[in-house]
Amino acid sequence: MSIILTDISKSFAGQKILENFNYTFEDGKCYRIEGDSGSGKTTLLNIITGLVTPDSGTVTPKNPVTSMAFQEDRLIEHLTAEENLRVVGIDGDIGSELSKILPPDELGKKVSEFSGGMRRRVAVARACLRDSDLLILDEPFSGLDVNNIKNMLEYIMAQKRDRILIITSHTEIPRDFCGESQVIRL
Repeated sequence: MSIILTDISKSFAGQKILENFNYTFEDGKCYRIEGDSGSGKTTLLNIITGLVTPDSGTVTPKNPVTSMAFQEDRLIEHLTAEENLRVVGIDGDIGSELSKILPPDELGKKVSEFSGGMRRRVAVARACLRDSDLLILDEPFSGLDVNNIKNMLEYIMAQKRDRILIITSHTEIPRDFCGESQVIRL
């Protein structure tokens, strides 16, 4: 499956964020969207997923089956990391998956007790473990140190499967994180 964006334009409060943007995201490939704050990275992601309607232009197909880690972690504070994944329908040995990215002694704690970086890892794992055709990670490395970024890149690539992967990041990540990844500059 490919996702085709044709002549996408979007404005907020009279300010153009995207203008006649065209791009094709191809199945199984990795994409990194770069740009300054306010350049339209998150807006573009939200248009692709159908969360925001463009002023003009089309996305084909509309509303693809998507797993997304938003900029905000959107976790349920009084639940553990495993419970946060189960509540969205993820089954299987979640504890084993989480132990790949979290310290084992933290797994039984409520996410309200987690650091920002630990919360981020849970949100990214939740997106990675869901079945979808498209995996979108909006600023997945916020709050992570260099070692955890490397670990999370490895985790993301292990979970990518044959999906389209789109990442936005202010954090420097290797350009070859996914073999031949495409860079889109907004």
